Amino acid sequence: MDILVLLLPIIIGSIISMIGIILHRKFSLFNRLSSKYPTIVLLLVFFIILFLSTGLVGYFIGFVAGPFISSLIAVLLLNKFKFNLEEFWPGLFTILLFYVPGFSLGM
Repeated sequence: MDILVLLLPIIIGSIISMIGIILHRKFSLFNRLSSKYPTIVLLLVFFIILFLSTGLVGYFIGFVAGPFISSLIAVLLLNKFKFNLEEFWPGLFTILLFYVPGFSLGM
């Protein structure tokens, strides 16, 4: 039961990332919004916010490691275990947009 509690954020994150990949496939607006460069800008914004609020880089690494793993799992599941870098960025963008701020509010 404890392992399920530990894996629950990765499972929920993978589902959110899958939704982002599906939106990327269906809508061109989301396709432009969630490309590589907006995702990197969002990562930089989170880095600045977390670094200014805590002063520790470790929080940023912790907050980003889970979404990276979840996005990787989602890309592999949706593409029959083949990695597609083009769909990795929308998955990561979606999970960063909805998942990370929810956990940072409880900090």
